[in-house]
Amino acid sequence: STCQTCDGPAASDCLTCVSPLVFDSSATMLSSFNNTVGPCICTPSTNFWNGSSCVPCYGTCLTCSGSLNNECLTCRSPQTLTSGSCLCPSNFFENSTLGCTLCDATCATCSIAATNCTSCVIPMTLTNNQCSCPAGQLFFPGVPCSICHPSCTTCSGPSLT
Repeated sequence: STCQTCDGPAASDCLTCVSPLVFDSSATMLSSFNNTVGPCICTPSTNFWNGSSCVPCYGTCLTCSGSLNNECLTCRSPQTLTSGSCLCPSNFFENSTLGCTLCDATCATCSIAATNCTSCVIPMTLTNNQCSCPAGQLFFPGVPCSICHPSCTTCSGPSLT
């Protein structure tokens, strides 16, 4: 039990908590004996009670019910919760610190590193995990695969200036 002292049979009937747990003051109520009771939780909330100690959640979880990657209750932004797992959006990859890192602007999806593309923004093509424009076109931030102005032999943007 997580309660050191209690005022009823439920896990949320705690008056005081077993160390290192703390009283969750955000979830309190009055018991039938007019005492303030509530559940005991680990702190910080990125830990969970395994029955004998507070254990860290899996790195992508903000809160959890266990230490596995599919036992998340809530996720760190920008991840979304799917079947208990926290997943990065498609244009992000899960980095070594178990957070989401934005892929390079040329990648639609990536893995391992921001520039290790697994698919490309249209109309770019994927070759050896790198995205490139069709022949005769260049990539400019915000303007994928543009043709240089006809009067230029080289360019750093699609306009004449």
